[in-house]
Amino acid sequence: MSDAFLSQVVVDDIVAETASVILLSLKRADGGTMQAFAPGAHVELLIPNGSRRYYSICSDPQDLSRYEIAVRRAPASRGGSAYLHDVVDICDVMLMSSPRPAFSLAADAKHHILIAGGIGITPFMPMLHDLHRKGASYRLHYLTKSKDETCFLDRIARLAGQRLALHFPTPESRFRVDTLRSLLHDRDTQIYCCGPKRLMDDLREAAFDAVRPVRFEAFVDPATTGIRAGNAFEIEIASSGRIIEVGETRTMLEALRESDIEVPSSCEHGICGTCILRYRHGEPVHRDGVLTDTMRRTHVAACISRAKGRLVLDL
Repeated sequence: MSDAFLSQVVVDDIVAETASVILLSLKRADGGTMQAFAPGAHVELLIPNGSRRYYSICSDPQDLSRYEIAVRRAPASRGGSAYLHDVVDICDVMLMSSPRPAFSLAADAKHHILIAGGIGITPFMPMLHDLHRKGASYRLHYLTKSKDETCFLDRIARLAGQRLALHFPTPESRFRVDTLRSLLHDRDTQIYCCGPKRLMDDLREAAFDAVRPVRFEAFVDPATTGIRAGNAFEIEIASSGRIIEVGETRTMLEALRESDIEVPSSCEHGICGTCILRYRHGEPVHRDGVLTDTMRRTHVAACISRAKGRLVLDL
């Protein structure tokens, strides 16, 4: 748990978005203004039953009177989601971390493609407010099981209008990743995705050689992945034969940058996919929540993963 906390937050309101999703409005217990956050940011809640969970902030970034988070009841949940659905009530108090900007809009993109599956719409809600205010070019693909299970539909329709494409599991409206193939090679278009594992895995496979890495949001607890924990190892740069040492308390990404090799990154916790690199030889120790099993045979997330011995990077 981060040591950067708002002292306390109080549940100000609870609204049923769908039969399985509730929307919690959280305010500072001392009546102060909430901390400013970037679209796509999430917070970590310390729930009174001892559970710790990440939730995207889904309210308007310009409204700092409160944060909104959406909570889907997880099947057979005995932890965070069940407690928030069944026990937590208005005026209850919880601890919450400061916002963490792990999933962000690309400032240099001229067009944005947002792909949300189910509850994966939540990190996109502040982005929609931001894109709407800027008059930016974008398209939102929103995949849900039915209109009754579609969160924020009225709010999204007001913001996105004709830029919203709803997809249901029917032959007529089913979302197909292959329709994006041309955009994966457009340097001016940034694609983002948050949703079920199958959706994100399909997109990762399709975007294997994209000119701009797709930005993913997949919640993985950094505390369990040990970002800087592990034995020292070596990186070899295939193009030059240069050897770079990665110490026990350094990450691969840090070691590369300290050696003047720039690698793009965003979350630096293994959940967005921005810093993925191809390797030629060696045995990586994967700790990310992004790569599929197939991709792990040839790629590694430089921000969080390590290696045994020497790893030869295709740089």
